[in-house]
Amino acid sequence: MFGDVVSFFLMPVLGAVIAFSTNVLAIVMLFRPHRPLRIGGFTLPFTPGLIPKEKAILAKNIGDVLGNSLLTPEALVDAVSNTGVIDSVSAKAGKMFCNFMDDSRSLGAMVSGGLGISEEELSAQVTTKVHATIDYLSQTVAPDFIEKAGRGKKINDIVPPTVTEYLKNMARRHIPQSADFCRKILEHPTGEQFLRQTVTRIVKDNAKGLLGMFVNPDKIYDNMTESLLEFLESDAGQAVMSQNLDKVVDWLMEQSFDDVPEATRTWVTEAVISLSTQLKEGGHADRLTGTILAMSPAELLPKSARDKDVETIVRPVVAFLAEKAGQYLVGILNIPQMVEEKINQLDMKEMEGLLLSVVGKQLKWIAVLGGVLGFIIGFLPAILNN
Repeated sequence: MFGDVVSFFLMPVLGAVIAFSTNVLAIVMLFRPHRPLRIGGFTLPFTPGLIPKEKAILAKNIGDVLGNSLLTPEALVDAVSNTGVIDSVSAKAGKMFCNFMDDSRSLGAMVSGGLGISEEELSAQVTTKVHATIDYLSQTVAPDFIEKAGRGKKINDIVPPTVTEYLKNMARRHIPQSADFCRKILEHPTGEQFLRQTVTRIVKDNAKGLLGMFVNPDKIYDNMTESLLEFLESDAGQAVMSQNLDKVVDWLMEQSFDDVPEATRTWVTEAVISLSTQLKEGGHADRLTGTILAMSPAELLPKSARDKDVETIVRPVVAFLAEKAGQYLVGILNIPQMVEEKINQLDMKEMEGLLLSVVGKQLKWIAVLGGVLGFIIGFLPAILNN
């Protein structure tokens, strides 16, 4: 009787032990050994374990799944631009701004302290950077912009209609001063000399022979300029200018940037370079840098700006940056490749610990369930024999 009971349960118990042990061994062999085992020149089968052997393929597959199915660009942009993140960042930015404004130290002291250098070193470094920036803007950016500015476009293609209307209104307001402005030009030695020479050249080109002997260019210039000034100062003259002002502005707006003479573009470029040279050699840039670094945050911003609700102002900026910058950053990040490289950098002990921290509990249950199934299947021979 006892022998029959032992025989009946022997196979199920053996089946449970064998199935459990086999599953445990299979799970262990997924990770171990970490390196191939060799006897002489012969590599033992199933070494290294499946995961160490297929580590590169596994890393690529995990990277593809995370980057293309889970951490997609859309999901990441949504994550950084949701309301909760924006509110949190805006609140922290507002708090940081308030703390910054309450700091009584100068900007130079704050920055130099953060960088671990003296204020003199900071000032020298900032001045060098400012000079380099001025050179870059004046010698590279500005000339390139001036050369290409508006090519293929009319002025009104670039200038907004509101600006055009503002120019018209401003010109109308200054019509009464136009005569005074012209008088100053005519009285200036350079302006007078240029205009007299122009009138003289026109007279000589058109009044030839006997007529030219009786024509006095200086007299013509004096009479012409005086009559012009009288006309500009009169009500009739100002009415004419007002009536034709819009036509002149509209005509200017219709002009093409391609018609801007190359000499004018060259002159503007040279003027920008000359101005940058004056800023550096005249010490203006250095003094401005020193003044800014010596100011405290409270001195740098007007009180009206400090009294505003910073969080309210910052929030739309944060929302914009979260969306636009997020899209840009996600676009240049190759998440599948990043994940793949990170996994390949792990040694097998670290990778084993990482995988077991995720699926270790499930792997244990696989071994237990194997033992249960082995125990159940072990009853089949006893049942069939009976």
